[in-house]
Order: sequence, then C-alpha cells, then structure tokens
Amino acid sequence: MLSGVAFAYGPGCDAVTHKDPAATGIVPCGVSKDATGVLTCPCEIPHFFIMIRNVYIFVTWTIALPLAGLLIVIGGVLLIISGANQNMFDLGKRLLWGAFWGVVLVFCAWIIINIIFMTLGINMNPGAIFFT
Repeated sequence: MLSGVAFAYGPGCDAVTHKDPAATGIVPCGVSKDATGVLTCPCEIPHFFIMIRNVYIFVTWTIALPLAGLLIVIGGVLLIISGANQNMFDLGKRLLWGAFWGVVLVFCAWIIINIIFMTLGINMNPGAIFFT
C-alpha cells in the first residue's frame, strides 16, 4: 500500500517495509517500540501526504461511488415510473446528471491531487488508488 511513496525516513525507518500492524489509523506512521518502549519511527511530514491519499481513497470508494450508484438507481427508477408525470421525469434526470457530474468531480480531484504531488516530487503511483 505504501510502495508509491518515495521518501527517506532516516536510519532503520522505511515506509515501504516498516509497518506496525497496530498502526491502522488514517495516518499510518509505521511506528514501533524498541526493547525499552521508545518509539523507533515517529510520524514525519511525509506521513501527511499518505494521510491525504488515504482520506481521498476513503471518500472516493466508501462514500462517493456508493452514493452515486444509489442516486443512479433512484434516478433510473424515477425515469421508469414517471409515466406522464413530467416533474418526476425531470427529478430522475437531475439525479442521473448530478450523480454523473459528482463522479466526474471526484476523479478530477484525483487528477489535481496527483499533479500537486508530482510537482512536489512525490510519486503516488497513479494506479495505486484503484488497486489498494
């Protein structure tokens, strides 16, 4: 999951291989404790970018796309059952267009975030959003 981030975290701390199973929060710092109980890899600035990616993936796949799917189904049902009722037909059409433009907006946001990250020199692996 973290293989798309290219940062040097310091001695003994690599975001690709250094993972703590308990660090499953929105900011996966990958922290662990040594024998004395001291954290060996605290959160750093690059974890902020991982957090942005994780928030976007959550919003896209858990909220936006299921909501768009629900709106498409409701809009389609309204189109089918509208009959001669023009108001119901228009509502169904607005729901379908709203769902379509919402999905377009969500994926355009990914393009903008990816361009910003590439400008900052962060390789977020464009396909990683779809295959995590």
